[in-house]
Amino acid sequence: MIYYNFYKNPRKEKEGPEHFHPRTINQGTADLKVLAKEIEKGTTLTAADIEATLTALTDQMVKHLMNGERIYLKGLGYFSISLRCTKTNAIPDQTRAENIRFKALNFKADKNLRLELQGITCKRCSSNTSNTGESIEVVNALSKFFETHSFITRKMMEELCNMSQTTANRRLKECINNRILKNEGTRFNPIYVPDEKFPIR
Repeated sequence: MIYYNFYKNPRKEKEGPEHFHPRTINQGTADLKVLAKEIEKGTTLTAADIEATLTALTDQMVKHLMNGERIYLKGLGYFSISLRCTKTNAIPDQTRAENIRFKALNFKADKNLRLELQGITCKRCSSNTSNTGESIEVVNALSKFFETHSFITRKMMEELCNMSQTTANRRLKECINNRILKNEGTRFNPIYVPDEKFPIR
């Protein structure tokens, strides 16, 4: 499930109708360890073997990319690099190689991968979520978290959203003020659970 919300397009003219575009809401990050553990469940490989293989694959990809080659991974797509010039209005015959730098890593998805992604399902983020002082990303991360957990602590909030202790405390306070979460623990041992305005999936 992809969650999204609408955002205003930049206006080129002061007058005229406003236009909006949909943008996905970040539901978290699946890093190498997460992927390795998931692959481990469906294969005879261990998570450590998978991590080592993917790390080695990355190293080899970097080597080939730095030699000016494209990388093609069947089922995934093509990787290539693009360049930029540090000089403005560069003249080819007067521009040295030292002025050419790496610009970006480009990725073009394989046709089969694009076709698979066409099957996504989308749901708009709850409107009352976007009106709070809490970021949409944090609230949706909490919504996903509570699908498998009955409560959250400040420490768990730090790990879930990759926050410092101070930021987690501030976010939790905002959630309480906006009736998204409530404390069912004690003052010195708080345990947070969904409140009446918590977004329901």
